[in-house]
Amino acid sequence: MTAAIEEVSGEEESHDALSTLRETLLHEINRARKSVSGRIHSLEEGLQASADADALMQKGQLLLAYAHTLSPRASLLEIPDLDTTIELDPQRTPAENAERLFRRYRKLKDARRRIPAMLAAAKEDLERLNEAATFARLAGSEADLQALGRELKPVEEKGAGSARNKRRGPPKYRFEGVTAVVGRSAKENEEVTFRVARGEDVWFHARGRTGAHLVILGGGKKLSEEETSAAAELAAYFSEGREDTAVDVDVAAVRDVRKIARGAPGKVTYRNSRTVRVRPRMDRWTRVGS
Repeated sequence: MTAAIEEVSGEEESHDALSTLRETLLHEINRARKSVSGRIHSLEEGLQASADADALMQKGQLLLAYAHTLSPRASLLEIPDLDTTIELDPQRTPAENAERLFRRYRKLKDARRRIPAMLAAAKEDLERLNEAATFARLAGSEADLQALGRELKPVEEKGAGSARNKRRGPPKYRFEGVTAVVGRSAKENEEVTFRVARGEDVWFHARGRTGAHLVILGGGKKLSEEETSAAAELAAYFSEGREDTAVDVDVAAVRDVRKIARGAPGKVTYRNSRTVRVRPRMDRWTRVGS
């Protein structure tokens, strides 16, 4: 009886620790998402403001052209024929007011050139964090959550190279005579598909969902329909469709999967695929490594 109680108690403590770690990581991810969302909002506002750059250049040119019509210390230049009004600093000369407009124009023009790339990078960061939140909810162990947390930190904070932070590779699962390797994050997805797998291996991913890249390490072995179905079920289980009754899973040869040029980790295109519809489950698989 005592042994049974201790066993149940240990399972509860382990579950509590996993839940606490998951909640902590999700809190950190949500905080980062709010920060990135704020950055995106500011950049979008800056991009919108930069659209006025050419108008400022035009105002500066008009101010110089009509400077002779201004009275000393004028605060406004009105050009009825062009339906244009330009506000002025009465403490400045027309030339100084024009130069102020030109300076503002140069700043906005520079912003218009730089902001799109910054905005794209910020949106990629947000997408990466959204994916990380999904992987955090899918994680099945404290080690998986800790590895994901380390990936989200800057390299200099990880203590790269230290024995303490060296992680194990992506986990492997076994079903009868088939071995699957599964990515637990965007970076691991890239590792699974482009470093662990070989061209003749078979690749699985839940269609249109954030989730694991799963590869069957077959060395060219043709999978049976049952093996294909079991692998698709596992890929669906390790996706954001885990709670759905059915998920579409794309299946392709690894050689037909390509990394998107300059894309974020784990972003791929693929061809010559087929799609199988399965119920997410993992009960037919046994974890055998990492």
